[in-house]
Amino acid sequence: MPFKKLSINGSSVQEFQIVYPAENSIAEFLAEELSKKILAATGFRPAVVSDASSEGDHELRLGATCRTTLETTAPNTYRIAVSGQHVEALTNCAFGYDDILTAFDNALSQEGDLAWADGTQWQGTLANTPLIPESYDVCILYHNILGYLPWYPVCNRAKMGLELYREYMPDVIGLQEVSHFYHNDSIETIRAMEEMGYQEIRFPRYGYGNPIYYNANRLMLLECGYKTARPGDKGTTWSVFEIKRSGGKTFAVMNSHFAADSNANRDPVLGNQYRAEDAKILVQVVEMTKQRYPGIPIFTGGDYNSDIHSDPLKAALDGGLICIRDVAKDHTLSDFCAYNGYPQYDKEANRYGYEEFHYRPADSNIDFVMVAGDQTDVTVHDYVIMKDRISCTVSDHLPHLIHVTLPTPPEAT
Repeated sequence: MPFKKLSINGSSVQEFQIVYPAENSIAEFLAEELSKKILAATGFRPAVVSDASSEGDHELRLGATCRTTLETTAPNTYRIAVSGQHVEALTNCAFGYDDILTAFDNALSQEGDLAWADGTQWQGTLANTPLIPESYDVCILYHNILGYLPWYPVCNRAKMGLELYREYMPDVIGLQEVSHFYHNDSIETIRAMEEMGYQEIRFPRYGYGNPIYYNANRLMLLECGYKTARPGDKGTTWSVFEIKRSGGKTFAVMNSHFAADSNANRDPVLGNQYRAEDAKILVQVVEMTKQRYPGIPIFTGGDYNSDIHSDPLKAALDGGLICIRDVAKDHTLSDFCAYNGYPQYDKEANRYGYEEFHYRPADSNIDFVMVAGDQTDVTVHDYVIMKDRISCTVSDHLPHLIHVTLPTPPEAT
């Protein structure tokens, strides 16, 4: 296909550079993707720089750079405008950068040579938005972050994942596969989480892979621990919280990662046995919590490496755990599998490909959120699995979360 010419307010695209905000990892990642799209259309690949660099005469500004003049868009929208010698693209949501890239792609795909005049605009509503109930007590998010395989290095995956979490600001985050090397290589992200108010529950000797992060500005940690069926980090990290200034609203969160076949000499029969043991350990932790904190709801979740028809899930269900899909008021945004497949990593370029969502039916899911304990007057508003393309890029598993309203304890009424 022959290349086309692109002029922007009379200037050739070859005079432009793409600029992103220095601290925005998603804008940085998609600035490179936009540069590649311009290359495919015009044969010229603009340089990509942060706004810490010197200002150029012609810039395509992606995101709220320090020299962006375009006004903030309405919630859950994006806007692109040619203004003088620059093009500016803005959104107020981490999910909006994909919509911006799609809009540029559509514009670049028009037939013939392209001329974007001063005042040219594209705008629209985001395809993926952080749908948050008007009122709720607790948001709990789970995410397997692909941290055990050294040939899938962290790069900027942790930073981009954090930008997605920031849109929801979960009260509790349960991560799986936070290996020692992943934790060390993502230490800047861990520090950023601390600055946001999160504290870490992690047991370096065994339970290092399944940490829980909680917002200490909103929650008071009452107790926590770790339990496993075998030595290693395939087990359950557990925690009990009270919501501050709530009249004593208390709940528990368990974060689990069940064994994979690779933990059982790649023997699926032994792997199934290990996972069933892991499920029984989870049930034991739930029962222990019910005895210590009677009358509170208990939320469990993580990567169980087993589908709903498996022996491990049968052990969990027989132990009194209930799938969140069965009690959530709205699970239309989770009627599919949270496992999306491994992202493509280019070792030579040290860069991940921009992945897409791959539909798999919910019955094949291996990532779960479940509920146990006293569920009287507990409202699970939703169950959401993020399927935007950044979520598909940062790990082979998609983040999934719930919003919950808890009852006020009788003694507080």
